[in-house]
Amino acid sequence: MKILFLGLLLISSVAQVKAQKIGFYNSNELASTLPEVKKIDSQVVVFSKTLTDEYSYLKDEYDTKMRKLSDSASLKEIAKSFLKKDLSELASKLNDYTNGAQNKMVQKKNELLTPLLNKINSKVKEIAKEKGYEYVFDISQFNFAYADEKYNISSELKKRLLK
Repeated sequence: MKILFLGLLLISSVAQVKAQKIGFYNSNELASTLPEVKKIDSQVVVFSKTLTDEYSYLKDEYDTKMRKLSDSASLKEIAKSFLKKDLSELASKLNDYTNGAQNKMVQKKNELLTPLLNKINSKVKEIAKEKGYEYVFDISQFNFAYADEKYNISSELKKRLLK
């Protein structure tokens, strides 16, 4: 009797299990085809050039003062001490600028990418709801041994993003 009861319980449990529908897309492949990404890349290049130019200006100023100090045979001690102080401050500025520039680049990329990522996420949710997917994965972030192409929403996602 116990075995019959356990068997019926198992059968009813299996009958209630619902197959989960899982979709996927590849954001790396998608990014290479979107015009917004090319625009963002060019804005990042311009921003990077601005940072590089500012750094070059500071570095040139530092180099000029360093040459003055090395050619300072005719300078009085007080002028040398002011020059050394300036060089020390410029060296500190250059160091701070280098560290700050890296942070500024990360912030700028995030600032430029956030609207696009929000748009992609919105379209992924839209497709998932329409097609009944419970989960959608970005396979560029994971290594899958196998993924059936019939669950690949990349082309549908690209079409919607290009509208």
